[in-house]
Amino acid sequence: MARPKMRRRPFFIAILAAASIGAAGYHGQHVLTQLLPPSNKLGECYAQVFVPPVFKAQVTRELIREATEQIEKVPAQYEFVEQTIMVKEPSDRIEIIPATYEWVEEKVLVQPAAERIEIVPPVYETIQEQVVETPGHSVWKKGAGGPFQRMDHATGDIVCLVEVPPTYKTLEKRILKTPAATRTVKVPAQYRIVKKRVLRTPAATRTVKVPGEYSTIKVKKMIAPAYLKRATVPAQ
Repeated sequence: MARPKMRRRPFFIAILAAASIGAAGYHGQHVLTQLLPPSNKLGECYAQVFVPPVFKAQVTRELIREATEQIEKVPAQYEFVEQTIMVKEPSDRIEIIPATYEWVEEKVLVQPAAERIEIVPPVYETIQEQVVETPGHSVWKKGAGGPFQRMDHATGDIVCLVEVPPTYKTLEKRILKTPAATRTVKVPAQYRIVKKRVLRTPAATRTVKVPGEYSTIKVKKMIAPAYLKRATVPAQ
């Protein structure tokens, strides 16, 4: 327990101060003058009296430390959570659709129709014809032998003038039946079947939506913010 302090009366403090000041010479006299009553009346006298102090022991409660406030900083609380974030934004992609082809058969004219003049050769015919090989004529011809047919006895031959008929022979003769001529012949057009690669659908483009890409990562997330914890410390 703290030792109680002794309290003195004010007038006692003034008398002690005056005594100490009186021993100091001139300055003490000046102070003593100040201790005189402020109102001076004729016929009144004053005396300086030392009144000793009266002490009384009592228990007092004195403040040795005022009440204060204790501040404690409570840090924030964190935890790791999974979070999905976008790593690539959605976009558009242009794709080229190639052209398509097919094989078809096509009739191609390789030689147009025309006319051609041809020579028709003559036509001959072979016929048989009898011609006189030996014309008819008269010749002397001996008659048949015998004594009664002789013209004279010198020769003893009888000669008769005999008509010899003509002789014939058969000859083959080539005669013109149809003379040579010309004729116009129509030449038809000539075609060829060829395979041809033709365009079926032309090339084109189309826009394709490309979705965004996401990734799951662990992030540190605050679940409770930092704060100040205040506690009142009572006075002592």
